[in-house]
This record gives sequence, structure tokens and C-alpha cells, in this order.
Amino acid sequence: MGPYNAEGIPPRIMKQSFFVRGHFLGSREIPTYYKSYDGQLKITNSYVLFCPTCAEIWGRAMHEHWNAHCQILYRYCRDHARFPDDGFLSLRSYEDKPVCLPGMVLESDWPLEAIRFEFNSALALYERTPK
Repeated sequence: MGPYNAEGIPPRIMKQSFFVRGHFLGSREIPTYYKSYDGQLKITNSYVLFCPTCAEIWGRAMHEHWNAHCQILYRYCRDHARFPDDGFLSLRSYEDKPVCLPGMVLESDWPLEAIRFEFNSALALYERTPK
């Protein structure tokens, strides 16, 4: 039955794995459930990042829970970036637009290769920004 108990309930912590263009960047442990902005207990989703220009799913953050939904996020890849957030795996939170997607905010427990990808995305953003 794996990590689930006799009633089929998963543990409170499960693995989230990161991929970019099919390359595994590492894993970390995150909560299986989170409290949404309206106070409901919800399961943490898996996310895929879809570029509308090349029609490629270029990034994935997969949660190992058997019942996790996979949410498709519309975001340009680094090669076709149009907006400041494009080409990043992480979602940033702004004062007027808080992030409500747990597991997609860059944190210190992200795998080193995923953090390195974020850093390189920041460099690419700097290079494409008009001086």
C-alpha cells in the first residue's frame, strides 16, 4: 500500500520533484495539504508550465500524492519570454497579487539545481531587459 495508511490517507508530508525540459532538478518534502485563502483544507497540486509559442511543457513541479491534480500554468519558456515572470519555475508574490499556489514559491528548501535554474532565469531576464 506504500506510504498510505489502511484507510488510504496519505502522510502529511510528501515529495515534490522539479523538472525543466525533461531534466530532473531534484526533490524536496512539502505538506500534502494546505489551507486555502478561504480556510478550506486542500491537497497540494502538481504544476506544469506550458509555453504558448513553442507548445512545449517546459517545466514541472510534481507532487507524488496519488490524487493530486495537475494544474497547467500558461507561462512562456525562457526562449520565448515576453514578461518578467516568464522563464521561471517559481511564482512570485506581489503586494497586489499574492501567490495562492503552494509549492511554487521559491524557498530555501528547493533543490540546489532548481535554485540554480531560477538564478540563471534571473540572469536571462537581466540580459533581455533594455538598458
